[in-house]
Amino acid sequence: MAVYTIIYCRRAIKEFADPITWYKKHSFQASENFKIIIENAIEAIVENPHSFKKTYKKFFVVKVKTFPFSIIYFVEEEDHKVVITSIFHNKRNPIKKFR
Repeated sequence: MAVYTIIYCRRAIKEFADPITWYKKHSFQASENFKIIIENAIEAIVENPHSFKKTYKKFFVVKVKTFPFSIIYFVEEEDHKVVITSIFHNKRNPIKKFR
């Protein structure tokens, strides 16, 4: 089984950091829970990136539990990389999900 490296697009980094800041203003525990849930989902993606639903062209989508977010990524098989393009808030315009 191949070991995959995670690559984060700038957009995904911002989309991860912004909710942490927002949740922290309202509840420190919520911000910690958000981080843990996202990190656990990313761990599951790295372990088996093809086990999740491919929804659009080359993109896979993983909806996270508890929070209204999805992780959008694609796999570069030849380089054994998982590229996380977005940590998308599900209430946003879905047209922007795969940009």
